[in-house]
Order: sequence, then structure tokens, then C-alpha cells
Amino acid sequence: MRDWPGFVGELHDVDLHLLVAAVHEEQQRRALAAGDPYALAEEAMQSSFDRRGLAGMPYVERGVLVCPGAVVGKSQTSHLCRFVVVDEQWVWDHPAVLLDRVDEVGHHSRKTVTLLPALAGMTVTAVHSKKSVEGHRRIAADTFEVTEAGLVEASRTVSIPDNH
Repeated sequence: MRDWPGFVGELHDVDLHLLVAAVHEEQQRRALAAGDPYALAEEAMQSSFDRRGLAGMPYVERGVLVCPGAVVGKSQTSHLCRFVVVDEQWVWDHPAVLLDRVDEVGHHSRKTVTLLPALAGMTVTAVHSKKSVEGHRRIAADTFEVTEAGLVEASRTVSIPDNH
């Protein structure tokens, strides 16, 4: 592995692009081989939401980043939600998505589970927000980093309401 930096530096741009694509495909293949993604999503649907239906925090299971998300509607104009951003993209838009499951659970509510390969260095942020007639407002953001050991919390940001 010591020769990797030199080897990579000698590749032509086209070959480098092909290598990146091959590595991405292998990471997805390994994540899928680690277990049944449908079973993992089902398990997360059963265990990753509180009694109100709000999503819990993302976690790593068998080399897969599990990202629960939810909208808990109170009315047409009001809801609580928590969704995940990975490397500055909403998780469902990330190019490495293995599976994205969405279940409608009420008139104004839904639960989601999105699976990605857990790649060291990924930045994962769980964004908790509230929507009301005044608009959408972030309540908190919990940021993690994927490491060889799993998901490690990097920071927590809590928004202070305007009326304080």
C-alpha cells in the first residue's frame, strides 16, 4: 500500500476516473454482501423511531450507514422532522444509496430509512426541524464522522428560538 500515492499520481485522468468508479462499485458490492439490505431497512423501521414517530440518530450496522428519517405531521401546516445529510447532500440524493425506503404512516406523516455504504471520512448530519405557519426552523443538528470504529459524534448545534 505504500506505493499507492505514487501509483495514483501516475494515472491519467481517464484511468483515475475509472479507478474511482471501480472502488465505488466494490464498496457498494461489499456493503450489499454484508447482509440483506431489505432486512436491515425493516429492522431499522421497527427500532429507529421514538413513540411519536420521530427518527432516531443514524448508525452503522455491518458496514452500512443506516439513516432513519421522519416527518411527524401535526396538521397540513405544522410538523416535526429529522432527516440526514451525508457529505452535504440529503441522504436520498447521495450517489451511493443502496436502498431508500419510505413508509406513509399517517395523513401528514412518513418514516424513511436510507442505506449507504459506511465509508471512512463521510460527514453525517442529522437535522431536526420544525415547520409551522412561520416557516421551517432548524431545532438542532448533530454531526458525526464515519471512522473505522463506526460513527463518532463530532458536534451538536442547537438553535435558540427567536422569542428567548
